[in-house]
Amino acid sequence: VRPVAHAQQRLKEAEKLGFGSAVLPIGSEEVAGGIGAGAFQPTELADLVARIAGSRRGRADDEE
Repeated sequence: VRPVAHAQQRLKEAEKLGFGSAVLPIGSEEVAGGIGAGAFQPTELADLVARIAGSRRGRADDEE
């Protein structure tokens, strides 16, 4: 997960588009409010993959 320029602006736009969460790299600029306040910051890629797999597994369980 790599940092991007203008993260705060991008998060504000994502929130306007209906996104409810975000993934940010550790050490990214300070993000206040909105979806950035509760952003997931994985320490390694495996953490992100596990989180995605867990959220999909929960959805599959709901469908049964």
